[in-house]
Amino acid sequence: MVLEKMKSTFRSYNLQYWVVITLELLERGAYYGIMGYFPVHCYNNLGFSGTQYGILYTLLVFLLYFIPIITPSLAKKFGYKLILTGALLMVIPSYLQMTFTSSYIAFFPLIIAWGVGAGAFKPMAAATIAHVTKKEQRNSAYSIYYLSINWGSAIAMVGIGLPIPQRPSESTSWVGAVLITTNLLL
Repeated sequence: MVLEKMKSTFRSYNLQYWVVITLELLERGAYYGIMGYFPVHCYNNLGFSGTQYGILYTLLVFLLYFIPIITPSLAKKFGYKLILTGALLMVIPSYLQMTFTSSYIAFFPLIIAWGVGAGAFKPMAAATIAHVTKKEQRNSAYSIYYLSINWGSAIAMVGIGLPIPQRPSESTSWVGAVLITTNLLL
């Protein structure tokens, strides 16, 4: 009985909803996959100090939580799709360039692009869910949405994080870039 109710709930959502869930799953997978390896890359591969890493991480987190305050207004003015596309286009090169950058100073523009892109993505996915679901669906729609965030992060941490010490650092960034590029294509 419970399984039938779940199937019915899942079938009640339209294709746009499932695209947004897929976007979120892949974006969080890319973000957490890279975030899980980022400190290792900074310490072991680049020789950054704990303070240097802390400054980069603080800047990233600040942008991740500040940018979502601004982007909904921009999306309302210029369109959600444009802001979402721009956010994804900012993240891809920053992920890829991290493997080729070794200068601490050169990491700042990459962190800014990563933070702005990921921060701009966050409210676009949530707002899109509000636009593509019926009012009576919203509770379960957002529950599935948050589940996709957690699944994306867990799958990435296990799928990317466990084999990382045995693989070159580029593999993490390339996987993240491929996931975000898949989002862009969707």
